[in-house]
Amino acid sequence: WLKSEQRGERNGGVQSGEGCKRAAKWLDTLVHREDSGDLQVSTTPELYASILKTASLSVCVGDSDLLDLVVTIFDKFRASRHHVDHLSYTWVLQTGLVALAEPHYDTIRSDFVTQLYYDCCEDGLISKNFLRAIANGPVFNQGWTIEESAKLVRKLLAEVKPGPEISRNVKNQQAMPSWGDTKRTRFDIEPM
Repeated sequence: WLKSEQRGERNGGVQSGEGCKRAAKWLDTLVHREDSGDLQVSTTPELYASILKTASLSVCVGDSDLLDLVVTIFDKFRASRHHVDHLSYTWVLQTGLVALAEPHYDTIRSDFVTQLYYDCCEDGLISKNFLRAIANGPVFNQGWTIEESAKLVRKLLAEVKPGPEISRNVKNQQAMPSWGDTKRTRFDIEPM
């Protein structure tokens, strides 16, 4: 389901995010069986992460249902016995930025990104991927614009600056953030 979703296959009129929803149901089944002591099944961090990644690649503007699913999966991942990594935070952020791109989501989007940033800082998982997603991710001609992106980046960095303490749990040295990751270099506008 997830591979089909990533390739953009829409067999039989299946909606965007359907593969993620199906995978989430199976993940819930595995979690339930694991919690009830079934030793023949087990969840892995890759199961959670693959749903988050696929959603970030297939989300459409205004797809709040898929964002709700992603937030639920992410919360379950954080509460599980598995460790969340910096890429999972990035995928949740990317999904939120597209799903909440429309102007009527301005306040919700700002609150969502701010809270995710603080949570990511607290977990020590701020990475170059995460900063680039905020500062240099897709923007639109209204709602989540270049100006809104820059304003939010300035606000967040004024409150918590990138440094070793907020990236202490990033294992991959190539993913360590720098100030250059907070600068916009991509100026193309996505269609809504």
